[in-house]
Amino acid sequence: VYSSNTLNAEMKYNILQTASIQTKLTYTQIQFSPVGNASSTVGYTMLDGLVPGQNILWNLSLSKRLSNNLEISVEYEGRKPADTRIINVGRASLRALL
Repeated sequence: VYSSNTLNAEMKYNILQTASIQTKLTYTQIQFSPVGNASSTVGYTMLDGLVPGQNILWNLSLSKRLSNNLEISVEYEGRKPADTRIINVGRASLRALL
């Protein structure tokens, strides 16, 4: 038996035409009681890396155009799966627009 209830909130703010800030918050309640184990490969894939119980995910990204053909992006992701520790991930990228 698998059931999932999700609540999403998302916001994007554009600063003129040179930058944007985007944030997303997701709350997911998962009930999972398969024949197998939730930490198995199949269970992990079905749950999208989350665990049974209350899961919270958040994301913050900033994109800024530095010049006509150069853009920088910074992104932070966090997740709090049920009774486990908080997982933090950060990324940065620089793109050339041709």
